[in-house]
Parts: sequence; C-alpha cells; structure tokens
Amino acid sequence: MSILENLKKVVPHKIDPSEDPKLLYDFLFKRDSSSVVIPEKEKDKKEDKKEIKKEVKKEAKEEAKKEAKEEAKKELVWGIIKEGKSVPFDSTLHKQIEEAAKNGRDEFFYVYKDKTYKINLKKSICINMSNNTSMKLIKTAERPKIIEVVEVSDYDYHIDGEDNIKSEQKNIDIPPEWSPCTKTKLDNNSSEFNEVKKLFDATMKGIYKDILIEKLDNKRVKYFFEKKLTQMSRERNVQKKDLTKRLFHGTSHTKPSVIYDGYDTTFDPKYAAVGLWGTGTYFALNAVYSTTYAYNTGDYHQMFLADVIIGNYFDLGPVPWNELIYPPEEIEGEGKRFDSVKARTLGNDIYIVYDTNMAYPTYLISYRIMT
Repeated sequence: MSILENLKKVVPHKIDPSEDPKLLYDFLFKRDSSSVVIPEKEKDKKEDKKEIKKEVKKEAKEEAKKEAKEEAKKELVWGIIKEGKSVPFDSTLHKQIEEAAKNGRDEFFYVYKDKTYKINLKKSICINMSNNTSMKLIKTAERPKIIEVVEVSDYDYHIDGEDNIKSEQKNIDIPPEWSPCTKTKLDNNSSEFNEVKKLFDATMKGIYKDILIEKLDNKRVKYFFEKKLTQMSRERNVQKKDLTKRLFHGTSHTKPSVIYDGYDTTFDPKYAAVGLWGTGTYFALNAVYSTTYAYNTGDYHQMFLADVIIGNYFDLGPVPWNELIYPPEEIEGEGKRFDSVKARTLGNDIYIVYDTNMAYPTYLISYRIMT
C-alpha cells in the first residue's frame, strides 16, 4: 500500500494528499489541527445542496398534509358508523341533512339499494327500516371513494369515479307530506262492509253487538307499506296478493289513533311488548283472539283489521322463542332471513312481523261486547 493511500485513511476526506500537500502538512504537524480551514470542494457543495433540497421538499410535504387535514376538519360531511368504521354520505345527501338540520326538521327518509332508511337528527341515528337496526349518525372528514347510488326525495345521486359527485333529477315516487289519517265510515249495506264483517263474524258471532267499521287512510304510511310490498314482490318473484294476509290486531292500552295517525309507520315496535315470540307486532287470524287485546274506550271495544306482509314465514308452531328481534335465517350462516314468523297458541294462528313497514291498519272495528 502506498504512502498516499495510508495518509488518506487518517486525514479528513476533504483533503487529498496528492492535490493539497500544504494543507496536509498543516493538518499533520500544527499543534491545533482544528484551526485548519478545509475548503469545500465543488462536489461536496453539490451534495450539501441536494440534502437541503430534500429537507425543503420534506418540510413542504408535511406542511401540505397538515393544511389538508385542517381543511378537511372545516368540511366535515355527514355519515354513519358501520362495523366500527366511519362511512361518509355523498355530498348531496350531506346537503339534505344540513338543510333538514337548518330548518329544524328532526327526521326524513332516503332510499339506498331498494332499502328505506330514516335519518333521525334528534337521536343522531340512521335507521334501516327493513330490519329496524340503527347506526350512529356522525360527521366525518372521510370522503366517499366508491360509485354508489342514493335516492333522496325526487333525486338520484351518485358518485362518478373517485370524487366527482353528480346529481340528476329523476321522476320517482316520493313520500306524500304527512296529514292526519282520514276515517270513512262504511255503509252497513256495502259489499266492503259485509266482507270485513264476515271475517270478524267467523269467530266473534254472538259475542258482540252494535258494530261500526271505519276505513283508514294515512297516505304517507301507506306509501311506505306499498313500497315495502313492491320490493319484496320483486325480490321473492311473487305476486303482491300472495305475500299478504288480512289479520286482526288489538292495541291493548294504546289508543288506536296513536297507531293510525303515525308519521312514517303505524305499528312501531316501541308500542310492542316482549311476547312469546320476541319483540315484534303480533297479528291474529281470528278476531276472537285479538278481542282479548282490544282497546276499551269505556263504551266500545276497538281492534284493527290490517293488511300484513307475511311473505316467506318461519313456522314455529307452539314453540316459544321470546328472544327474537327479527325472523331467523332461511339458511343458517347465509344472512337472508324469513320475512315473518308464524306461531300457534290456544288454537289460533298468530303472525309476528319485526319490520315497521310490513303492516297497514286498513280498518278500525268498534263494537260492544254482549253481557
């Protein structure tokens, strides 16, 4: 190994023994070598400039990220917590919620993938009306990234590509504004009166007197019932008439007007108690069973004859299952559930639904019990 090569090992890399002999001498033989000023070479200057540029770029990136986060905080969008993750709504649904909040409107509906959802701003929840499950309503900095379709009122909303949100007006059926339910007294000589009375008399003849039958019309609630029926008819590929039954229902201590004057739904689970087949709304094929639960005005007893979507029901027979909050799965593990539950008690067929939109109170029957 040459002397020059050995020298290179012990002197700073910026001193080249072959090119800077005087500087080398000063470094090796002066007592205070730290006082020796070693000039930077052009190559070293370039390296330093590169490092500085890198640092500047890194700092600029960090600053941009910080600014983006701050900007996102300013533009929080409405969304839900689903499976532990925040899921943002598209910008148009976000605007609908903002508008509702601004106008002091606590609730409104939207339709997504043929399912109706209710936004409840007061409780900060989004309710899936098909299975009555609720998700927490939040504001999030997340942004939607996938193509989706959401219907709100008379609009279709979708996200095109990554973030370009577009809206397109569409003539779709929208829920009518709520108004109090109208009641029409049926003429005792009409075929409609006789049809209802025939069903009632099948098990009540000789038990009652002085009957009054009124037809109920709550347009908004009927809209959601018909929408649910249409959806199930399409999903099951079954005619609507084959999905429904006319069944009786007594409201116990709840005034019937609370039920038929509902804003979005009539047979709300909040009025239901836990029965032999869980928390649902119970309907009977025989009026004599429902008369046990009829509302007593002090002068008359009252019950409903309702149109109920029973669809593909699960028949439990007399076996109780009081933990049910929705019907069992058709095939275990596959997620798809039966539409309702059928049971039998004291010789009566009972049908239980767990979805608020699967029944409509078509008639209110008032009668006196014979003593």
